[in-house]
Amino acid sequence: MKTRKKRKIQRIVTNLLRQAEIDCPPVNVKKIAQLLEAEVYPKEFEDKDAISGVLARDDQHTIIVVNQTHSDVRQRFTIAHEIGHLMLHNYQDPYIDRTLPSMIRLRDDRSSLGEDSEEIEANAFASELLMPAFMIEESLGKIDFSKIYDYEDLITKLAKEYEVSTQAMTFRLINLGVIEG
Repeated sequence: MKTRKKRKIQRIVTNLLRQAEIDCPPVNVKKIAQLLEAEVYPKEFEDKDAISGVLARDDQHTIIVVNQTHSDVRQRFTIAHEIGHLMLHNYQDPYIDRTLPSMIRLRDDRSSLGEDSEEIEANAFASELLMPAFMIEESLGKIDFSKIYDYEDLITKLAKEYEVSTQAMTFRLINLGVIEG
C-alpha cells in the first residue's frame, strides 16, 4: 500500500479517536461505530466460519453485522475492518438480500488473503484503529523490558492490552518496525 494511503488512514483514525475521546487501549470500536451512526449487530451465520462480518448501508442506515460465533478479538477486528470500508470506500454492490440495504460488503476468509486492494486498505485501517502507532509507542515506553523474555512474551502482553489477537499484534509490530518479520 502506498505511503499516501497509509497517511490518509492515520489521519482518519486520529480524527476518529479524538472525536470519540479515546486515547488509550483498548479502543472501543463499538463507540467509534456509534460515532459514525453505524449500528453493530451480532449474528450467527449458517456457515459459522465463512463470513466474519457484513457492512450494509443505504441513504439512511449503516449496519455492521458481526459473526457472534467468532472470538471477541476477531469480532473487534471485523468491526474495525468494516469501519475501514465505511470510511475509505464508496461502492455500489448488487442487492443481495431483501432484508439488507442495497450497499453491502462481506468480510470472509478471502478478506485476509491480501489480494484485493480495498481489503488490504480495510485491514490496514483496522490495524491502525485497534493498535494506533502512537498508543503502541506509549505502551512500549511503559514496559519493563527486564520482565519481557522474548518477542512472543512482548506480543502476548501487548495483544492482551489492546484486546487483539497475537497474530494481529505480530503483524502490527512488524509493520511498525518494532520487531523483525
